[in-house]
Amino acid sequence: MPPTEFYHGTSLEAALNIQKSGFNISLSGSNAGAALGSGVYITTTLAKALHYAGRDGVHGKQPNPAGGAVLKLKVDLGRCYIVRSDSHHQRIAWAANGYDSAWAAEGVIGEREENCVRDPARLQII
Repeated sequence: MPPTEFYHGTSLEAALNIQKSGFNISLSGSNAGAALGSGVYITTTLAKALHYAGRDGVHGKQPNPAGGAVLKLKVDLGRCYIVRSDSHHQRIAWAANGYDSAWAAEGVIGEREENCVRDPARLQII
């Protein structure tokens, strides 16, 4: 059975905006790239979420002096595509092929696992 609890690490300002207005897909991946295309990036690993919470939202790799926040989420992954290759087409074609989310294990497209959910309505902030 797939996990249902995830984390999303971001800046404090973005976390407050998300709580107020919801996730904004147009900002997808603005923190550190969009390896799996457009969607909300989430993780089951608190350490990874904390890593992203500590970065600034503009350059993605600079320490965020104001700190950040981690949102705990309940997630319905729906139909989940498992990314098995670093091929650009394989990494981003999932949404166009009717999948609701995508997952890549650590080492497939980077040193950490990646999860991406296309529709923010599938996410609930706990």
